[in-house]
Amino acid sequence: MRLFLIPLLCSFLAANAQQVNNSSPSVAEPTPVVIRDQDIPEQYLKKEFVHNGLKVPYRIAETNAGKTAEKAVLVLFLHGTNGMGTDNEKPMQLEPGPKYLYKHFYKKGERAIVVVPQLANGSWKSYGKALKALLDELIASDRNIDPRRVYVTGTSLGGYGTLDMVRLFPNFFAAAMPVAIKAPQDWTGLTSTPLCIVSGQAEGDQTVRINALQKQGGTVKYWYRADANHGWTCQSSFTEDCLKWVFGFKTHRSE
Repeated sequence: MRLFLIPLLCSFLAANAQQVNNSSPSVAEPTPVVIRDQDIPEQYLKKEFVHNGLKVPYRIAETNAGKTAEKAVLVLFLHGTNGMGTDNEKPMQLEPGPKYLYKHFYKKGERAIVVVPQLANGSWKSYGKALKALLDELIASDRNIDPRRVYVTGTSLGGYGTLDMVRLFPNFFAAAMPVAIKAPQDWTGLTSTPLCIVSGQAEGDQTVRINALQKQGGTVKYWYRADANHGWTCQSSFTEDCLKWVFGFKTHRSE
C-alpha cells in the first residue's frame, strides 16, 4: 500500500510545483521617462567662452549621455534680437528653439549637444570666428561628437546669423535652418549646404528667391507660413518634419 502511494504523492508535488512556476508574476515594462517643458532650461548649463578677448556667454545641454553608443550631434542655436545681452538668461527665457531641439533628440534617444550663445549687440557675423572656435574646441575635446553632423539654426536675427555662419565656414555645417527671414537675393556661399528656410507673413512669400537657389544647385526645403506673424513664426516653426529633414544630412568629412 505504501509503495502504491509514493508515486501518487510524487505526481501531486510535481503538478503543484508546475502551477507555482506558471503563476509567477510578470515583470512590468519600465515606464518611459518624460521630461517636462519647464524642466528643460535647467538642463542647459551656464558657460563662458573667450576668443581673442571677446567674451561669449553660452548655455550647453546634452541629451541621452551614456545611453547610446552612437556619436553625438552638435547643434548651434542663434537667438533673435530679444535675446541680446550678457545675462546668459534671455535666450532661454524668450526663445523656444532650445526647448524644441532638446525634446527632439531626447525623445529619439539620440545623443546631442546643443549650444546656445548670447549676442551682446550688433550682428552674429561679428561673432562668427568666436563661435567657430567654440565648436572646434567642443569637437576636439569630445571624441564622441560626430564632426560630420554639426548644424546651425536660429530665428529672426539668428536666422540671418545662420546664413552668415554657413557663408563664413562653407562645408562645415551638415545643414542649416534659418527661421523667420527674407531669403537673400545673392546665394553666393550658400549652395553647398542644405537649407530649411521658414518665413511668415511679415517676411512674405520667398518662393521666387528660393527657386533661384534651386536653379543654382542648392538643396532647400521651404515653408511659407502665410497665417503666421513674425513672432509666431519664430515660436512654432521647429516642427518634427523640419528637424527630421535638417538632421538627416551629414558632411563628407571623416569622423
